[in-house]
Amino acid sequence: MTNETDERSGEPIGMPVVHVDKRWLIALLLALVAAIGGWRWYMEQGAHVNAGLIKLDATKEFPGASENALVRAAGRGDVGEIEQLARSRANVNVVGAYRRVTPLIWAVLAREQSSVGKLLSLGADPNFRVPLLPGTHPLDRKPENSLWGDSPMSLAIFNDDFAILKQLLEKRGNPNIEGQGPPAVFKMRQLPDGQVNPMLRLMLDHGLNVNIKGALDSPLLGDMITTGQFETAIFLLERGADVHLLNRKVSVPCVRYPRKTELDDDELVVNYGAQQIQRITGTDGGGGDDVSRKLRKMFVERGVEMPFWDPDSIRKLEVPPLNELRARGTPDEVIRKIIRLNKASELESVYPPEFGKIEDHGYGHILERQYREEQKGRGR
Repeated sequence: MTNETDERSGEPIGMPVVHVDKRWLIALLLALVAAIGGWRWYMEQGAHVNAGLIKLDATKEFPGASENALVRAAGRGDVGEIEQLARSRANVNVVGAYRRVTPLIWAVLAREQSSVGKLLSLGADPNFRVPLLPGTHPLDRKPENSLWGDSPMSLAIFNDDFAILKQLLEKRGNPNIEGQGPPAVFKMRQLPDGQVNPMLRLMLDHGLNVNIKGALDSPLLGDMITTGQFETAIFLLERGADVHLLNRKVSVPCVRYPRKTELDDDELVVNYGAQQIQRITGTDGGGGDDVSRKLRKMFVERGVEMPFWDPDSIRKLEVPPLNELRARGTPDEVIRKIIRLNKASELESVYPPEFGKIEDHGYGHILERQYREEQKGRGR
């Protein structure tokens, strides 16, 4: 049996003829390739996030299939995928294998508000703190410990992300949580032109301790003053901050080499806030600008005596005579410490060996004689 063909065209008789334009075929193929590429691009979204200069990789952190898919979905804001994976028993509080972050930290670093909200609703912990690599010390310079101590809260503050911080606080986030070293609030960004950071207001409204302390017991109020944030300091005073809180300041001259000595209990505590205010406004309070003078007035109204003694004198080997210290308001306790610390016999016990023998410069003995004469004149 043979097929009949048209004598003119040579096409089989009775068969439909389809002419395909090659341009349409090429366009179709290109669209298909683009769709595949777009799908791959979409699936790769959220596979990497950055914490400052630190780049985190989802595959390295979460090698497990379901958790890997979860953090990728969190990183690209796919709340439907997050919920589906969580219902399939993906752990929303799983800890990464390398830098030990969680899916919630991943979403915070990706700045995905929708993912943060969904993970919190599924039970993610806003107060999780990245643990140390087992068997290591905080000072070990290991990349695995680069985020040690951080949390969703501290990273939201570091990113200056008000919206995400609000989400975390509303789901029992702890505003007093510690970060890497001092509490997370000390990572708050300083705003220009004396503005009060809205994040501070938000945290205070959610239970931040207005007298929270950082490194060397530095209160938040003192930190704001020493960094020149006077408007914020005034705001903290209005919210009840205590002007009498002091910073610890090791009173040995060589603070870089802390040692177990007889002077270990001889620490000087300093009101850095009052010290800074006096440096700006002057001894008589007439210097500085309106804001700094207002701050000084608020300190005095709350019981801080001005002029305030100069605590830096205790760290110098040559300090002013006794009458000058008295003029600065230096109390007896501090003068006694200065006397002790300026005697060569005691300095030798706190300086490191590489400094060699400390020659007796005599100041401590001179000051001690002045002090005793003063006390004798007072009949003591």
